[in-house]
Amino acid sequence: MISLFLDTSSSNLNVGVLKNKELLKEKYIHFEKDLSKYALNEIKELLDSLNLKPNDIDNIYCVNGPGSFTGLRIGVTIAKTFAWGLNKDLYKVSSLFAMASSITNSDYIIPLIDAR
Repeated sequence: MISLFLDTSSSNLNVGVLKNKELLKEKYIHFEKDLSKYALNEIKELLDSLNLKPNDIDNIYCVNGPGSFTGLRIGVTIAKTFAWGLNKDLYKVSSLFAMASSITNSDYIIPLIDAR
């Protein structure tokens, strides 16, 4: 099973491809602005580097917040368009849950983000 993971909840584009829960490749790019202008091309380049076509994706995971309102709208729109256009399953992920899940050696985990 091949999964596309997309996170635009900050001024960064985080996109990754997983196969059977193993990370094949990821991209992390910082954008001050113009995320919407470059995000689709970065996803295409990531898929091309793995010799994958959009139809090879089985499901899509997208961060749905909390985070940058504009960034979230961009990411969710891209994810929904991919899911609808390719007839694939779409799953939402909390950015705080994703952050907390990356920590494995602690009894207490408190994910925080800068809310400005």
